[in-house]
Amino acid sequence: MFFFSILITVSFLGVLTTILRYWPFVRSLPPEEISSALAKSRPFFDEFIFGFLIPAFRRVQEKSAPVFYVTSEKTVRRSRLLILKIENRLQKITDHLKGKRILNGQNGNSSRNYEYWREINNHQNGLKEEIKEEKKD
Repeated sequence: MFFFSILITVSFLGVLTTILRYWPFVRSLPPEEISSALAKSRPFFDEFIFGFLIPAFRRVQEKSAPVFYVTSEKTVRRSRLLILKIENRLQKITDHLKGKRILNGQNGNSSRNYEYWREINNHQNGLKEEIKEEKKD
């Protein structure tokens, strides 16, 4: 707190010194010259906007926009890959739940896989025959 009070006091003394140094020169000027100088000068906010904000905004666009685009592209690519991995896992889970999984074979060419599907088909055909027999009775 003590530091800030000293800082405010020194700043106030600096402003006061600057004003008092040019005070005799400003007092000697005629009022018409002061008003014409004030009319010719641009407002502070125009100077601030055109002299600082617009160049700063352009600089930010030139420097950080390419970086933003590169990082956003990487993020989108990584999230896309993650979603594809999740989709693949979900497909494997649904295939497993439906019974379409491959049992110890390469691309469905193993004899165990063939036996598994033949057993399923025989069971289904047996159920169909039982249903037909029940309908006949």
